[in-house]
Amino acid sequence: MQTNPYTKEALKRIMKRFLDDPNRGISMARFAELAGISLYTLRDVFLYETVPLSAYVQHRVGKAYEHVRKGEVRVMAKGNKRYVEYRKEPQPKLRRNTQLVLTAEGFQIKTGVQLKGDYTQPTLEEQIRSRYGRRS
Repeated sequence: MQTNPYTKEALKRIMKRFLDDPNRGISMARFAELAGISLYTLRDVFLYETVPLSAYVQHRVGKAYEHVRKGEVRVMAKGNKRYVEYRKEPQPKLRRNTQLVLTAEGFQIKTGVQLKGDYTQPTLEEQIRSRYGRRS
């Protein structure tokens, strides 16, 4: 059996950012269909956090997110129907990225090319919280 590349905490953080992004390129219903879970389960686990994340959901959502991130799937439209289709050759969407990163020396600017749907890198707020703890 293949292991999941994301821990439960990391997957919750990634999916929260993924589902909150209005430009993610796939609807929640299509993503849930791709993952093989119901839309209600997806919302309850990742958005509302009323249901705990099971290993089954973690595995399925992790694999579906990897397919979307790598550009292996696309949303097709035929008439009024939309559906998810696997591509023969992956076509990942790339974008220029400029990010402020907290290092041991202080803040640095990190530039480069990144996958458009890649939410694995922590935000500046998450970096500060992990280093200095929650301050309010």
